[in-house]
Amino acid sequence: MTDTSFPATQQGFIQRLRNAGIESTDNEEQRLNKSLLILATGLTCIAAMIWVAIYWMLGPQLSSTLPFIFQLLLAGNLFLYIATRNFDFFRVSQLGLFLFLPFIAQWAIGNFISSSGVVLWGLLAPVGALLCVGVGESLGWFIAWVVLTALSGAVDYYLADALQPAKLAVPVSTSVVFFALNFISVATIIYLLLRHSILEKRKTEEGLQLAHRQLQVEQDRSEKLLLNILPAPIAERLKNSEQTIADGFADVTVMFADIVNFTQVAADMSPSQVFTMLNHIFSAFDELAEEFGLEKIKTIGDAYMIAGGLNDGRREYTAAIADMSAAMRDLLLPRLMSGEIRV
Repeated sequence: MTDTSFPATQQGFIQRLRNAGIESTDNEEQRLNKSLLILATGLTCIAAMIWVAIYWMLGPQLSSTLPFIFQLLLAGNLFLYIATRNFDFFRVSQLGLFLFLPFIAQWAIGNFISSSGVVLWGLLAPVGALLCVGVGESLGWFIAWVVLTALSGAVDYYLADALQPAKLAVPVSTSVVFFALNFISVATIIYLLLRHSILEKRKTEEGLQLAHRQLQVEQDRSEKLLLNILPAPIAERLKNSEQTIADGFADVTVMFADIVNFTQVAADMSPSQVFTMLNHIFSAFDELAEEFGLEKIKTIGDAYMIAGGLNDGRREYTAAIADMSAAMRDLLLPRLMSGEIRV
């Protein structure tokens, strides 16, 4: 499945980014978890680079140190994971950076307004835990984000009167711009992570459905082969894992039909013609066996073996055998008269 929502160059970069650190021995869930967390790291680092560039363009009124450090820590932790392949440590440490660094940035800048709601970036921690760790474990990360947000809000509330407009470190116009950027960026990253997760799970489900259909086809083919070799009751018992199948019958009637001079007849026919002829004859015999309530035992080459008295389908199985033999003769009579075959 090809994602057509990005240009080809972006697809190649994102594909390489989300597949970094994935081992060939990882199962589908591990691959998806690693892909999502690495993709979140890459997107956040890209956003941090953009933030640093914007801070530099705004001049000395804003410091680009915090987003730059944020970017370095995320990228450094990612390179450490690629080197050590310790995904458990990388998962916890990276989610911790997602959670705590935005609050550190807000506390360093001042308050919610001057920091332009930078704590929104902390939502990547519980969302990342939900996608990469599990539903149960993500609750703790979300509670931690709520508690930190509540504490920051409480501190800002008690210090609000002390912060006069003239003392604000960041102009209001700049705060408004970054409010919009933070909302858009965090929402975009969360959307992309959820979208990637859903697409990957959908591809996995489609793969499982395809494998199930192929398995069903092979199972049907195996059952047909088994029924061609063994009687249906024996095949059913064999499928139910009975190790020993041995039944005794005091009175049965067996008929063995063979095509006389089959070797000479087949010598003048191609393999496909021989197969078509035998398939036509034996398929017709199978229908007759079902009609007369008899049990086909096996077919070997041009020989057909059938028995009566092996099931409860018919009591007068000897007469049924005789009737079926007459029906078999009548069925093949046109070909017998033409001398094509003799039975």
